[in-house]
Amino acid sequence: MDSPLTIVVVSYNVRELLRRCLESCRRYAPGAAVVVVDNASADGSVEMVRDDFPETRIIARGDNAGFARAANEGARFAAGPYIFFLNPDAFLHEGCLERLTAFLVDRPAAAIAAPRIVDPEGRLESTLRDEPGALNLLLEHLPLIKAGTARFDPHNRARRADWIVGAALLVRRDAFEKLGGFDESIDLYYEDADLCLRFGDAGYEVWYEPSASVTHVGAASALAAFGSRGEIYLRYLAARNRLVRRRRSPLGHFAYRATLRGWLILKKTAAVLAGDRRKRLLIARALEETRPK
Repeated sequence: MDSPLTIVVVSYNVRELLRRCLESCRRYAPGAAVVVVDNASADGSVEMVRDDFPETRIIARGDNAGFARAANEGARFAAGPYIFFLNPDAFLHEGCLERLTAFLVDRPAAAIAAPRIVDPEGRLESTLRDEPGALNLLLEHLPLIKAGTARFDPHNRARRADWIVGAALLVRRDAFEKLGGFDESIDLYYEDADLCLRFGDAGYEVWYEPSASVTHVGAASALAAFGSRGEIYLRYLAARNRLVRRRRSPLGHFAYRATLRGWLILKKTAAVLAGDRRKRLLIARALEETRPK
């Protein structure tokens, strides 16, 4: 009998973290089907999965297809009603999937349920987000107002969100397929935001459920690919800019980019005053890349 739940893991050069991820799946989701899509790792990840997790389906790509294409490829092997997209540097806690699945069963309008995310020291990771735009960016950086935004929510209650950072997302398969899955034209970052926002556009709900939890190391595959958090930051900025451009009017996109550049100028000034040459150079690159073409 096909499993009602398929766990899809997209991995790149994080063999030992992937091992821990799959060990947590084996321990806390023994009835789930698990699919690993490997984006041409060079660290023996594929061989490790084949040798140590024979129950796991491994798709060994010959190239790095990025997250969206690889995740969609893994999702095509799902037969049951739910797909759980899990980062390779994330580890399940006991009861996580049972609680998220029950949550979706109780809410037919919900297409996504996401767990509470903590780092390896048990500290909360903020994963709730409002739709990005000029106003949202401004509010998130005003000290007296930012506490009212989703990003700075206490994360201690079940609630709806515009989108949720996708280290771990349980998705209703029929809704996912109806929307065509992840947008494969997005080459890097904000695939989760785009998916959640498209679900909202289609009338579905996106929910956060803190009674379910996952530990997340964070940025492991990205660091393997790009080498530093500074490079990751620049790619996040570029991806968010592309998403805003796609979803906002030309005027709305202009306002967002102007607000972003103003914020970056303030950060660069602070770095200059602090004598932080590394941060100053990073922000200078960000300003150059956000300059109107």
